[in-house]
Amino acid sequence: MGLSDEMLKQAWKDWPDFPRLDGIHELDHEYRLGLLYVHKHEGRYRFGYGFDTSEGSRFLKRRMLFPDSGIDAWGVVFRQFDRFDTPNDPPEFAIGWVPVEQGEELDGWIEFLNEQLVVQRQRRIKASGGPPASAARADSY
Repeated sequence: MGLSDEMLKQAWKDWPDFPRLDGIHELDHEYRLGLLYVHKHEGRYRFGYGFDTSEGSRFLKRRMLFPDSGIDAWGVVFRQFDRFDTPNDPPEFAIGWVPVEQGEELDGWIEFLNEQLVVQRQRRIKASGGPPASAARADSY
């Protein structure tokens, strides 16, 4: 199921600093979008703690249209992996938003970061001689 519209709406309402995104910030070893960092040279990301990426790791664009709350924006959701066995705790989290007018610009940011996730994950797998057992399990449910 993933992050429901209601969960996304709650993130906006309950998180006073829910970040308005202003682009990808390039750091020495990472790219940052909002509060999520993607490592440039390893198949890893961090949102507080660091994690290995999986085949299902990707950024998603979600419309946040909630007229009763006055919200009309594009949200960015990060999916950790493709396993949805716990509907109340999906493997997705909201990382920020942009005004509707920035939708095409957001598409470019998401495309770039998703390409980085794939390239860096493939690099990590090649260097290790195969996928880690935990990543294989996470995507196999």
